[in-house]
Amino acid sequence: MDKEEGPKPLKASNLRVREATAYEEFHFTGGIRGGRPNNCSVIFPVVRGGRVDSMQPKARIQIVELGHALGVSLIGVDLTYEDALKTRQWHPYLGTGIRCPSVPWGSIAYNAMESGDEEYARISRNLATCLRAANIRIRDVSDQYHRQLVCALEQNKSDEYPFDNVALPDLHLAFHSLASELASARDHLASLAGIHVNAPQKVDSLASLLAWLKKQGNEDFWSHPFVEPLAIAADKASVDPWLYELSEHRNTVIHRAPMGAQIMEHFVRLKIRNSRFDQLRVLQMPLPAGRNLPAQPDALDCYLVLYRKFLLLAGRLVALANYPDKPPTFKVD
Repeated sequence: MDKEEGPKPLKASNLRVREATAYEEFHFTGGIRGGRPNNCSVIFPVVRGGRVDSMQPKARIQIVELGHALGVSLIGVDLTYEDALKTRQWHPYLGTGIRCPSVPWGSIAYNAMESGDEEYARISRNLATCLRAANIRIRDVSDQYHRQLVCALEQNKSDEYPFDNVALPDLHLAFHSLASELASARDHLASLAGIHVNAPQKVDSLASLLAWLKKQGNEDFWSHPFVEPLAIAADKASVDPWLYELSEHRNTVIHRAPMGAQIMEHFVRLKIRNSRFDQLRVLQMPLPAGRNLPAQPDALDCYLVLYRKFLLLAGRLVALANYPDKPPTFKVD
């Protein structure tokens, strides 16, 4: 299949189009949410007059800029449709104009299958699926942060004082799932890298790819454009070993020290943020130091950085795929 032309149009008939009503909600770090009722940016929850409320700055400002001004980062936008299921459509924020790589990798899988390359299609489809799952899991983490923040403000919890409740394991398990999905996506991406350098089929993870590259006669493959960014990011001695850190976080929560296993280690707390608009309270869950990891002020801030770096890398490697990332089109009879 020609990478420029893409797949042939599919015939379609009896197509039905309907209107749907949805409302959007902006997810920020710290459990903060935002909205734009009547085209005005609103942030919530905040405490005003002793009760939980929302805040609308006097100055008109874009929602992303407002987040930065308040010291929180935009995670993504959630669209909830007014249907029977209250369907949620999540759009992660990776930067202005940057699309989520789960979509092009799904198209690559389709085009690889159409070309008869079942193995490339299978791994690409697995990668796209895990990327979509990671997107939903970071939303789940954000949901739990917001839930805990609202509860803490309503109960007037003391600032900086760690607290626990029966719902906190939901937050811990959301992090476990996020780490697992990112690690699975990492290995599927490494499997594709193996195909690009003609590695044996048993090279089906980042660990096995790195082990194969170290074997005599494979030295030249380290610099392959599909392999090199993975290898550099996975090298503990590199300037930014973020993929190594991602693997260590996954191994920590899955194998060594699950969140919540040690009393008070993964409690949450309120943290005051001062800004040019108002004082803001956010939720934090500090991460203790691990075997090969330093302590982190907040788990969501830490995981969000790793999540974004992985998705951005997966997006850059789309251009090097063996098949086009153009989705199928439909020809209506």
